[in-house]
Amino acid sequence: MKKIFSVATLALLFLSCKKNNNPSDGYFTATINGSSFRAGGAQSFTTYQSAVISSANHLLILDGKNDNQDISLEVYDSSGINSKTYYFNTPNTVLYSNNAEYLDYNKDISHGYRSDAAHVGMLTIRIDTPNRRISGTFSFQAKFELTNETADITNGSFSLPLTIGM
Repeated sequence: MKKIFSVATLALLFLSCKKNNNPSDGYFTATINGSSFRAGGAQSFTTYQSAVISSANHLLILDGKNDNQDISLEVYDSSGINSKTYYFNTPNTVLYSNNAEYLDYNKDISHGYRSDAAHVGMLTIRIDTPNRRISGTFSFQAKFELTNETADITNGSFSLPLTIGM
């Protein structure tokens, strides 16, 4: 069920938001197992960085992709998404939970690296509603579903235009 929710969420993100390929509009960066990651930048449909809050203000999706890797952060807050720190520390069996995922396109992308109760992390966000911008930092550890190999995502930071409503 969790995988279906993640796939549906990513499909909504893909279909409903404007992809930001312009580096002057923001950035989405991190360190993955010691190597630099930067999303977007290339003028290509396959690379982007985006931030979307649902129209009900309960779900935030941050996504950054380059040609070989993708980092997706999903936060659900029944009281509404606000400027604060959220944690990735719930089991993958919980339907509406905070999730961090890393996909390495050199591996089987149908089974990415995912946070869970044992592989945790955090996301701190600042929302500038009048200017429709979001910025913050993140880090998490995630487990590859097929081999139990782990990935360490550190030094994550972003500043992006914010799309509200999907």
